[in-house]
Amino acid sequence: MFSKIMSYVYVFADWFIRLLALNLLWIALTVIGLGIFGWLPATLTVIYILKSWLHQKTPVRSVKQYGSLYWKHLKKAQKLNAILVVFALVAYMDFFFFAKQSPLVASVGIGFLMSVILAVLILLLYVLPIYSEPDATLKFAVQKGLRLGMQQWGRTALTCIGLLLLIGLYYVRIDILLCFGVSLSLFWIVKVTKAVNIESGADPKGM
Repeated sequence: MFSKIMSYVYVFADWFIRLLALNLLWIALTVIGLGIFGWLPATLTVIYILKSWLHQKTPVRSVKQYGSLYWKHLKKAQKLNAILVVFALVAYMDFFFFAKQSPLVASVGIGFLMSVILAVLILLLYVLPIYSEPDATLKFAVQKGLRLGMQQWGRTALTCIGLLLLIGLYYVRIDILLCFGVSLSLFWIVKVTKAVNIESGADPKGM
C-alpha cells in the first residue's frame, strides 16, 4: 500500500515539475516571438512536447531540439496566426456594429457571432494538437479537426467543461494561473480529446 501511494506521489511530483517547466517555456517562447507572432508557435511547441510525453514518442530533451522544434512551428504557424488575427478583428468590428442596431437585430446578430466564435474555439481544440506535428499541413489539420469535433461530442463537451473549471480555478488562484495556466490547460486538451494519437498526414501540396 505504501509503495503504491509513493508511486502516485512520484507521478504527481513529476508532472508538477513538467507542467511548471512547460508553462515557463511557453512564456519564454512567446516573448521571443514578440507576443502576437510567438504565442501560437509556442503553443504548438508545448502541445507537441506534451504529445511526446503522453504518446511515448522520442522525447524532446536538449535545448537545440527545443529551438529546432520552435523554429519549425514559428515558420508554419504564421498562416493560421494571420487567419485568427483577421477573424478576431472582424468579430470585434461586427460586435460593435450589431451593438448599435435595434435590440432585436443586436440580440440575433450578437448571438450568431458568439455561436461562430464558440464553434471556432471548439474546432481549435482539435486543430492545434494535429497541427503541432511539424510536417502536418493546415488543410489536413482543419479537415481532420472538423471531422473529429463532429464525431466526438462527448469528449468535446468534457474538454470544454474541464477548461471552464480550470478558468474558474485560475480566477480564484492567480498563482496557479501564472505557474500552470497554459501548460495545464493544454495538457487537459491533449489528454481528453485523444488528439495525441493523431498522425500528421503531411501533404506537400497542402497549405
